[in-house]
Amino acid sequence: MTPQKRWALRNPEKRREINRRSKAKARYGPRREEVLAQERIASKRKYQKRKRKIADYWCRRKYGIGVDEKEQLFTEQECRCAACGATKTHKWAVDHDPKTGAVRGILCLRCNTVLGFLEDANLMGLLDAYLDRSKWIVPRSYGPLFTRTKAPNGQRRLAFRSG
Repeated sequence: MTPQKRWALRNPEKRREINRRSKAKARYGPRREEVLAQERIASKRKYQKRKRKIADYWCRRKYGIGVDEKEQLFTEQECRCAACGATKTHKWAVDHDPKTGAVRGILCLRCNTVLGFLEDANLMGLLDAYLDRSKWIVPRSYGPLFTRTKAPNGQRRLAFRSG
């Protein structure tokens, strides 16, 4: 065994530090920070391009439209939810008819979820009837805060107690 190998085996930390410094100098030279900054910028561009390509693939596969068409549809809706008109949400969904696959618009995630559950017209009627016949049950812990009132249309509702 050579003396250099013996020294390297006895001093692994020093050896790693020397290797790290020499590799950095060989790779980047005196313009290390500038080269690293350029590499970071190139890496971000590459990631964004790949991310958009993957999104386009899945959008075409699932809905038959690309990301560009989806963005154009959203712009035509004035960057609002087609159902409730919300503008400030972090999640948007492509609304489509599950039977035909036709795209109907861009909805906020909340509206799309509700619509997905209520696409069955029979279920909508049953839930509407349930709400009409249901009674408000107020837990005792909420008793002092709320009072039962009747709206002008005869429906019951909870209201905050004043005073």
